[in-house]
Amino acid sequence: MDILDFKEYGQNVQGIINGILSSRGVNAKELTAYCDRLIDYGKKTKDNRLLGFAYFFRAENFYVLNQTDEFLRNIMTGLQYIDASGQWELMARSYNLMGITSINRGNAPFAMDYYLTSLKYCQLHQLDEIGTIVNLNIGTLYMDFNDYQQATRYFEAGLGILNQYPDLPGREGLMFTAYIGLAGACLLRNDLMQGRSYMSLAKREGKIEDDPVSRLVYHCFEARIHEEEKKFSLRDEAIKMVSKLVEGNYPLLDIFEDVYRYAELLLRIERYEELWVILEKLEYVTKQSNLRHLEKRILSLKIKYYKNFGDRAGYLQAAGLYFEISDMMEKENRFMIGKMLDIRSFLEESARKQKLMREQNMELRQRSETDALTGLSNRFRLNVKAQEA
Repeated sequence: MDILDFKEYGQNVQGIINGILSSRGVNAKELTAYCDRLIDYGKKTKDNRLLGFAYFFRAENFYVLNQTDEFLRNIMTGLQYIDASGQWELMARSYNLMGITSINRGNAPFAMDYYLTSLKYCQLHQLDEIGTIVNLNIGTLYMDFNDYQQATRYFEAGLGILNQYPDLPGREGLMFTAYIGLAGACLLRNDLMQGRSYMSLAKREGKIEDDPVSRLVYHCFEARIHEEEKKFSLRDEAIKMVSKLVEGNYPLLDIFEDVYRYAELLLRIERYEELWVILEKLEYVTKQSNLRHLEKRILSLKIKYYKNFGDRAGYLQAAGLYFEISDMMEKENRFMIGKMLDIRSFLEESARKQKLMREQNMELRQRSETDALTGLSNRFRLNVKAQEA
């Protein structure tokens, strides 16, 4: 079922849906108003498809605004309607968003569970575009665990889909992510020659000259691989490129892991001036988005810096903040885990009810097609068979 195909609905509904899609990522307030209108209409007409669609985009809006509580509440409500109406692409996208939310809150086990559930829907319903994204997300998560074998497996799976479908939307950016991910896996296993080969493919297939964000990621990685190759002059050239590019206004949260690993390199080679520029940029965006898990990781780099530099006052201040954030994160995680368990319990109960309904419908149909006294097929069953013949 195409999630954007609503031709059977009247102009009023189609106008609301177009309003949702046009305001998505542009005007959060307007998007919420359109979703509320569609929810009101869906409830009046008892239309599961419209309700699932509206709640998904309402949840996605709160995800973009980083309002986790509202995101989870809406996604949990929407999933029952999405499941009931068979909107499998929205189901896969919902689980993928829950995975990203979990990893942003530092809960990797939940993230992996949601990603794998999303991937299951992608495989069952041939959802190639979202399937590629989920494979790459799982690969990136394995990279966080330094498990390069599993990371390679999922990056290659995403790449395999991209090679089959040259017209997939956003293909160049996804190709870049896959190849730079494979290059990172090579770096972990110290296969620098193969890593360099993947970097060349990332540069060519990802067409990074058209995308400054990809260029920034590329040069961050380039500095890291040159360091391992002990090509220090080339490493320093890459650092200069990153310093130029990072002056721009980029969505650093989307590439946090790449920039963070680059910052670790700067700390290791004692390039403190460049390190502080990166840390200040990362710190600003993480505080704006209230992602304490990421704030904590930045503080860990600061603590190492203060220790190396012998700055006791800075060290103690950063350590104190690290403790405070850890305490807040513990409370947040308890809340998140409770919400995630609610979602799982809700979906399991929904699946149980649907299974019971299917069994009851089958029993009713069987009763309607057989004679109660003899157990033989009745006239209704005879007519059905005759029509089939």
